[in-house]
Amino acid sequence: MNTKLHENAMKAAEKYIELTGMTIIDKLDDILVYKDEGDIAFGKVRVTRETMSNDVAYDYRMSRDEFEEVITKVLYDNPDVIDGTLRFDMIELFVVHDNRAIVRHHINAGFKED
Repeated sequence: MNTKLHENAMKAAEKYIELTGMTIIDKLDDILVYKDEGDIAFGKVRVTRETMSNDVAYDYRMSRDEFEEVITKVLYDNPDVIDGTLRFDMIELFVVHDNRAIVRHHINAGFKED
């Protein structure tokens, strides 16, 4: 992935999370960890210029093993903030112009079939 595009997508996703009233706890490569009321959400960020197809977003989901690996790291690094239901989200940004994107937030996106 284009590094500049990835950096901009992560910044845009962080801004989206903050503007919607959620609190960012941690950041890992392409995953944002945030508190959303009583939930701790792990949002995998994906950016595309190609399509907003549901098939593309759902093919990009994590496997259960990948998700558990991320959870383990976050729990180890932040033992005092994890006190809610854990969920996995997808945050997809579809770039429509150099400084504009459409955000699609899939709450409880589920996992890839292994």
